[in-house]
Amino acid sequence: MLRPICFLALFVGAVALRLPENEADPIGFKSSSSEVDEEDPIRFFGANSEFEDQGNPLELFIANSGAEVRARALITSLSTHFSNFQKQSGNKQCIYTILTGGYDAVPPLNKEFFKDTDVFLITDDPKMDAVGYEKVVMNVTNQTARVMSREFKMRPHNLLKSYSKSLYIDANVVLAGSVDRFFAEMEDYDIGAIIFGRNMSREAEWIEHYLVRFKYAKSLEEAHEIVQKQVQKYLGKYPDIVNQRSLYGKVIFRSHTEKTADFNECWHKEFTEGVKRDQLSFRYCTLEANLNVKQMRMDHIKPEITWSGGHLRHPTPKSN
Repeated sequence: MLRPICFLALFVGAVALRLPENEADPIGFKSSSSEVDEEDPIRFFGANSEFEDQGNPLELFIANSGAEVRARALITSLSTHFSNFQKQSGNKQCIYTILTGGYDAVPPLNKEFFKDTDVFLITDDPKMDAVGYEKVVMNVTNQTARVMSREFKMRPHNLLKSYSKSLYIDANVVLAGSVDRFFAEMEDYDIGAIIFGRNMSREAEWIEHYLVRFKYAKSLEEAHEIVQKQVQKYLGKYPDIVNQRSLYGKVIFRSHTEKTADFNECWHKEFTEGVKRDQLSFRYCTLEANLNVKQMRMDHIKPEITWSGGHLRHPTPKSN
């Protein structure tokens, strides 16, 4: 029996979520629009207008206006609406991407490639073009948007529960053809991701330079201490991980199982409590969750999956 698959390209139909305003401590989700229609329901707007959800307006009363609290309320509401969308479409898989804060630009999508897949773009910009996607607009502050970006990438099981498979893609990934063959190949795997040439040692070195270049650490010595604390934890439990190639979180296929949910929670925890580069803990958490991993090379995913824009291959500290 086929399980629902979620191909959610976060360029989803506009979903506008409203929270009540408080003069002393505003809770309302902010958007790029200067006016907020309090009667506007949460809706999907996009390639499939017949799926527009004309549900009741969202009314959430939250005692604490912190980003994490807002995000939890948002996750609960979005999960319900994605489930309703899936019931109407009948598709078992989805593709999704998330784009907030004005970063990147989403390339147009040929919907003909994805007739049996729901494709979403999640964004905080109601004016963003979303050709080929169902666009979901989150009316949120920048801080909450950052939290939601992590949730969609790392813990989609909380949002896409009605799908049996999903494909996460970064916003600059170009889908130039059908990805059905990849979903079919995932039948025997829990997760699929691109492998890098770097092993754990080289990955750690790369991240140390990254931390210095982008001012997360004052020196390479400080960066080394930060990164090695996490690396030694991983090596202490899985010594052979040092020789395994890094997994890249730019393209992630998931089968929605309990084991994959365990991986998601581990990955989110390691990122939140440790180094803010998710590839360092990716491999470790697949081992913790005992996942069967499909390791994909770049030449394996082309020509269907490519991406635009440059990639910083070896960051070095800025000179003073």
